[in-house]
Amino acid sequence: MIIKKLLLIFALAGACCLNSLLAQDQLITVAGDTIHCKITELGNNQISFQLNSNGIFSEGKVSKDQLKTYSISEETFQELNHPKPKTTTYIDSIRSTYQRNSISVNAGYGYLTASANEGINNLLQLGFELNLAYDFYENIRNVRLLSLSYQYLPLLTKVYALSIGFNYMNQYNSSSITGNINVNDGVHFYYGSYSEQTYVNYYGILLKHQFFLGKSMKSSIYLEHGSGLLSYNNKCRLLYTPYLLKSFSTAASSKLGFETRLAKHLALNIDAGYFLSILNRFTHIDSNNNKSVIKFDDYFESLGKFTFTAGLTYKF
Repeated sequence: MIIKKLLLIFALAGACCLNSLLAQDQLITVAGDTIHCKITELGNNQISFQLNSNGIFSEGKVSKDQLKTYSISEETFQELNHPKPKTTTYIDSIRSTYQRNSISVNAGYGYLTASANEGINNLLQLGFELNLAYDFYENIRNVRLLSLSYQYLPLLTKVYALSIGFNYMNQYNSSSITGNINVNDGVHFYYGSYSEQTYVNYYGILLKHQFFLGKSMKSSIYLEHGSGLLSYNNKCRLLYTPYLLKSFSTAASSKLGFETRLAKHLALNIDAGYFLSILNRFTHIDSNNNKSVIKFDDYFESLGKFTFTAGLTYKF
């Protein structure tokens, strides 16, 4: 019995000591009551405090009009006048400084995937040999790509980011062959050349999904989708006669890529994707600037191509 009483006395003493350590401040009401507490905030009109009752904490507030006076310990005074800075995690600090605007410049290569059978037949009708017609369309499949885009990042988490923006892409390809040409007068063949130079300009909006690799958020895999409008200009020349084919259409693209930081504001990106647009209405402009519209009901020209690009992104 004596041992139990001693343990109870020590427990009560310990609770009292703990309460005195946590309740170093005093609030004295106008009625003369004293509240032993921990003052957490001194406002203009009220005081916030914390009570500890045998390890059970509770929060409270009291108006200064209800108080006669109050006393604050040195520790509480230092805490209220010199609050500890809010601690942030390493990832949160990266997110808070992550640049949300970016400009990308990319260059690369495209490969046209559409069938060339119709074009080859047209060259054969002009009198070109079959091997020359094949060579012409094999060369024209190779496309030079150059793009410029702006992106804004409205959503950023520890593992994922969503960007929206605008994209411009210039596509250029060309080819030419030289051989005998049938001018369809039933008598003459001419020795000369046929050439095409195609300029495609694409203007679109984009949506980019970015998945970070690791806590540093320096590298990521991204999936980008875009859609917009496209202008098509094909400068052709048969023998000594130039003419122009123009068209206008919609287009769409998708990319899968990898991005990694090279410096604080600079990143390297590499991607592969597919670009698609369909044309079936053309404006023909001859050397005398006479215009005519050509519309195909059972034929269309596809600008579908695989794309491979690499470039640099400036983030700010």
